[in-house]
Amino acid sequence: MATFIACFAFVDYILPQWYESAYNERLDELVDELGKQIEESPLTRIEDLVRSFAFKNHAQITLETQFHGGNEEVIISMQDNLGAEVFFNYLPQGEELVLLRREVELTNQIGNTSHSLIIEASLQPITHIMVTLREMIRYLLMFVLVISSVVAFIISYSLARPIVKISQMSRKMKRLDLTERLHVKRRDEIGELASNLNDMANQLDYSMKNLSETNDKLQEEMMKEKKRQQQQKEFFMAASHELKTPLTILKTQLNGMIEDVGIYQDRDLYLNRASEITENMSELVVNMLHISQLNSNEMILDTQTYNMGQLVEETAQSYEALADKKRISLTYFCEEDINTEVNKMQFQAALSNIIANAILYSPKGELVNIQLQREGELGLLTVENYGATLTDEAIRQLFDPFYRVEKSRSRHTGGSGLGLYIVKNILEMHGFDYHLKNSKKGVIFTIIFPFK
Repeated sequence: MATFIACFAFVDYILPQWYESAYNERLDELVDELGKQIEESPLTRIEDLVRSFAFKNHAQITLETQFHGGNEEVIISMQDNLGAEVFFNYLPQGEELVLLRREVELTNQIGNTSHSLIIEASLQPITHIMVTLREMIRYLLMFVLVISSVVAFIISYSLARPIVKISQMSRKMKRLDLTERLHVKRRDEIGELASNLNDMANQLDYSMKNLSETNDKLQEEMMKEKKRQQQQKEFFMAASHELKTPLTILKTQLNGMIEDVGIYQDRDLYLNRASEITENMSELVVNMLHISQLNSNEMILDTQTYNMGQLVEETAQSYEALADKKRISLTYFCEEDINTEVNKMQFQAALSNIIANAILYSPKGELVNIQLQREGELGLLTVENYGATLTDEAIRQLFDPFYRVEKSRSRHTGGSGLGLYIVKNILEMHGFDYHLKNSKKGVIFTIIFPFK
């Protein structure tokens, strides 16, 4: 709206005034130039000068020439209005003709004549221009408005679209959504801003992933530590219970023998029993210390590469006497050149416990078979005792500390309940997989490990 008002003001007020002022100055220059030409030209040439000036400048000219001869004066008048006629005839109805008038007195030096020059020029051309502009301006302004709107839209779209994308991405980054990237192919400040925002998103994404991984590891370590502390708590509670009963029995027997009362007068019998209790307690304490050492965060497992076949054979041979005593057939077969990294003392302790359990819990006359073989890229060690079987509950709890299948918990029919718990800790420290399950012929313990 403001543009329309400004254009109309220019056409109706500013343009006419400017044109009149400029035309006045120009007319003065032209009249001065015509006057000089008349003063310096012969009489035969003056008429052509007047006509040419009138036609070129759309003016009406009246020229009176006075001849001086003797005592007589002759005045000749010449008028030309052809140059102005076209404008005068097309004056709009009801509009007054505006004329600019100039009167000049001249003296011709060649013909000794005096000239009176009257020039009238019309401002009608600017009137015609204004009428035409008033008709055209509405269409011109509409055209300009459409063109400017299209150009403004294109420019604003090219500038605003990447800024909108940058704003959208920044809002997503605010919500820690770092999946989006900007594709702005520009080399100006907006393109540089988009590139910097992409770099920042990449750095934040990398840092967030590292932070997430670190946090996951920390959470995992915390869960492990919490689980370990809970296991230690449960272990020491069970250990205190396991120690409390034999200590009470031992104390009762010793006090009875000291006071020489009742059945405790047979000191030889109860001294042997006290010695047996002490031996069992000693074994229990040794196992507890072993477990405490395995669970210690400061323990570093020193491993070397060993031939697993040799380790298995050495361990199995040490239990041949126990197998003969129980009338159990102990067989073993090991494939050659199966090497892996282990702590020899710890691994043989775990394997000894497995073989001893297999012999002790197999019925007389049965078989304990040990196999070491390759299976793909892994080594497979199995210890199977025939004729035995376990309940599902026992299989789930056998690796818990102080758990014994024999519910009476008598040391004559079972161990301390720490053997398989120690086996579990040793194998997990080595990173070996293991499982215990019933087989078609009995119970099988399997250890899976990588070999070199």
